[in-house]
Amino acid sequence: MSKFAGWTKVLILYCDGTLHQGSSNNSVRYKDAELFFRGADNVRSHLKWLTTNYDLVNAETVLLTGSSAGGVATFLWSNYVRSLLANPRALYSAVDSGIFINAASPNTGLFKLESHMQNLFKIANVNEKSPIDICNRFYVGEEYKCLFLQYSFTSIQGTMLLVNSQYDSWAIKNVLDINCLTDGKSGKTLSACSSS
Repeated sequence: MSKFAGWTKVLILYCDGTLHQGSSNNSVRYKDAELFFRGADNVRSHLKWLTTNYDLVNAETVLLTGSSAGGVATFLWSNYVRSLLANPRALYSAVDSGIFINAASPNTGLFKLESHMQNLFKIANVNEKSPIDICNRFYVGEEYKCLFLQYSFTSIQGTMLLVNSQYDSWAIKNVLDINCLTDGKSGKTLSACSSS
């Protein structure tokens, strides 16, 4: 039997592409659509609901985890969740495939992911910064850097397990700027890639 069998499990979904960030009072117009970026508001709302309905504050053990964008959200929100608990040491965070490194593309020399994160941060976090206040103070005017674990790691409190491949299919294209991935039976495949 799983050691988690008797645990309460909560899944916080997101659909706006902002890594569970975003607190904008106004919408953004894109083509014919009106877009709202309120991922941070949604996370706080879920945590408030958990506190009210499941006494999150007095939980004996809390495992905060997520994969890919959810992994980024895990390290971004861990200090906040920890601050809600009567015993902050009850929180354990497990970041799965959420470590995206701000590095230059070997092909172009451009910091493609940094540019992407800057734009995401401008659009989504109009009314607030990242949830890691300590990191925000280190990078005044460049708070988007807190979305990268390489910059925010020393600002995160508590126990954290990091699980990450060096590059996944998203990072190969979007971080390294290598466009040789093709669709395979179980997702993206490197079969069309070469060492050159």
